[in-house]
Amino acid sequence: MITIKPYKNILSITLLAVATLFAGTAAAKYIPYKGSAAAGEKAIESTEATSKQTTDDKGSAAAGEKAIESTEATPKKSSEAHSAQALEHAKVAATHGKAGHASVLTEHAKVALEHAQAAEQVLEGKPKAHLTEAITHLNEAIKHGNMDHADVATDHVNQAITHLETAAQATEAQPAEATEKSSEAHSAQALEHATVAVTHGKAGHASVLTEHAKVALEHAQAAEKVLKGEAKAHLTEAITHLNEAIKHGNMDHADVATEHVNEAITHIKASIGE
Repeated sequence: MITIKPYKNILSITLLAVATLFAGTAAAKYIPYKGSAAAGEKAIESTEATSKQTTDDKGSAAAGEKAIESTEATPKKSSEAHSAQALEHAKVAATHGKAGHASVLTEHAKVALEHAQAAEQVLEGKPKAHLTEAITHLNEAIKHGNMDHADVATDHVNQAITHLETAAQATEAQPAEATEKSSEAHSAQALEHATVAVTHGKAGHASVLTEHAKVALEHAQAAEKVLKGEAKAHLTEAITHLNEAIKHGNMDHADVATEHVNEAITHIKASIGE
């Protein structure tokens, strides 16, 4: 019995160790590896965020493009509209000038100046001359307004108003005359370039004929827009022949192109009564 006891102790210790090891293994939980999956989830989130941002950017870009298209599609104001706006702001400037508000006068004078300059660019003759004078006085008004000289600035604004009103009256008095003069000038230029085109066509210079025929075409189209009746009909025919001349000129058919230009000349002369 004395010799067996140590072995019992050893066996008891061994069994206790095995039991402890088994209990620890059974109690342990399986923890899956999430490293790659987590990275993948973040990558997906990043991709989705990038995709959303790209979509938003495209939406903003499309909106911007539409805004630009809308701006480009807006027609330019007529000279009459610009003149009216110039006159309106000039009168407001004068009112504030009389009240001693030099700074407010200056702001309205600047707006009036912008509209007056826009109208001046498209007008001719007396209306243009009066707008030029109005612009001179508006510039002086702005200069003195910036120096707080309300009284002097007001005088210049009043001078500008006088010229703006005269320009408006002159524009109303001669629209038909200006239109007629414009169409005659374009017809004359069309005839001149068509004649030069024929000269080069007879010499076999198809490319030079084409260039002059293109210029003649532009002038003929401009004149056609404002003419009526028989004159307009003749220019329409001239335009048809000029287009044919350009087409054959580009194919180096100098003789055929020359014939079409000659036909165009006949119709241009008929449109202006020659």
